[in-house]
Amino acid sequence: MDNNENNTTPVTENKPVIEIPQEYYNKLKDEARAKNEEMENAKRSEELSIQASQNMSSIFGKVFINMIIIVAIYFLSLKVNPWLLFVLPIIVVVFGFIFAVKDKEKNDYPTSILLSGMLLAVIAYILCMVNEDRADSWMYYTILSAIVGIIGMLIASLVNKLINDKANLKALGILGIILVFGALVGIPYYFYTKNPEEFYHYVFNQNNTNIQAETEEEFITKTLKNRYGLDFTCDNTNVKNQINQLKQRATERTCVANNIEATVQSLAYNEGSNQYIIIDDYIEKLLTDSFKEELQEEIVKVTDAASVNIYIYPEEGCTFVGDCVDSDEYFERLKDETDIENKYKISSNLDLSKYVNATALEFINDYKFKILIEVRGQYTGNEDYASYVNNVLSILNQKGLKNTFGYYITVLNYSSYSSLYSAVYKVKGDTNSEQSFKDPEVINLSE
Repeated sequence: MDNNENNTTPVTENKPVIEIPQEYYNKLKDEARAKNEEMENAKRSEELSIQASQNMSSIFGKVFINMIIIVAIYFLSLKVNPWLLFVLPIIVVVFGFIFAVKDKEKNDYPTSILLSGMLLAVIAYILCMVNEDRADSWMYYTILSAIVGIIGMLIASLVNKLINDKANLKALGILGIILVFGALVGIPYYFYTKNPEEFYHYVFNQNNTNIQAETEEEFITKTLKNRYGLDFTCDNTNVKNQINQLKQRATERTCVANNIEATVQSLAYNEGSNQYIIIDDYIEKLLTDSFKEELQEEIVKVTDAASVNIYIYPEEGCTFVGDCVDSDEYFERLKDETDIENKYKISSNLDLSKYVNATALEFINDYKFKILIEVRGQYTGNEDYASYVNNVLSILNQKGLKNTFGYYITVLNYSSYSSLYSAVYKVKGDTNSEQSFKDPEVINLSE
């Protein structure tokens, strides 16, 4: 065998080398980078979403708590003491400090107090629209809530700036903040010291029951200003003085507002402090007297009466509004109606200002009066008194009067023998869901 054949060297095949372009590696890197960025963006979005959700929960929680606190302060200021209203800015300062320290640059308390005030303002405005009987009160709370929200945000923002941004505050900035806080305290105080009656009216929506006056006339005009929102001028050249049945000194004078002369009586309550019980007939001269006269004329025509007397009795305070007329309701309240402390309280708190621009019908229907009517004539006894009563009720309904507190109608016959009037027929009626005058109940006069 040939040795050359045994030692033959295998032939290697040279395959071509495939070179991968650099662009391919760049593409892989770009895809990996894009995927990482996408994952990071998704993670960041999720974190931001969680954080936003937490922030929303946080701010809505603060808004809810703020609203509860504000409403509670409103209630306490109304029921306990109006000055409790000024606890609100103190609470805002305290909470503003707490959240400024706790949340630092993420502090959203200023925004929450603004939202709280605005939401309460919206709610109060809606109630103002749907509850016309208390529209004035709800409008007051609408404005007050908006002011609380705006001033609360201002206070909380200033507190936050003092805590978290004091490094950037210059002396002038600090002075400005001090001046703002000083104005928030000083302006209301100045307003109160200069005109406490106006302060109580606009800030607390109440009358100042502690009127400060140096003379009896000043006390009278300030009380009437509270009562009607009008400036009265009193004639002191013809003042009548007397001592009433309760041994109180009583003075009577004429006071004028809007060209209407009212008889004003002042009863001594605490003369050492120039405090008086003020009784006037301005609302009668302005509204109810002419309305009664018109109603009397219409009733005379349908009852063959010689005259008709009409009285309106309120739920309380007939000394000041309406008529104190003999009725079961009046005798039940006689002690309260004649109590001097109760009289002074009513005199100090009575607010009829919203009726100054009303009609007599609006006033009577809104104030809730019991209507008492006396039909006086000379009758034979054969008349249909029930028909007279129905005619009277028909007129009351046609006039647009609302039966808000019930009614009495009494027919009185004149006796030429005794020269006196005596009741021959009497009915009463209660209020009803329709607030109409109907369903008279005959009263047994022999009892």
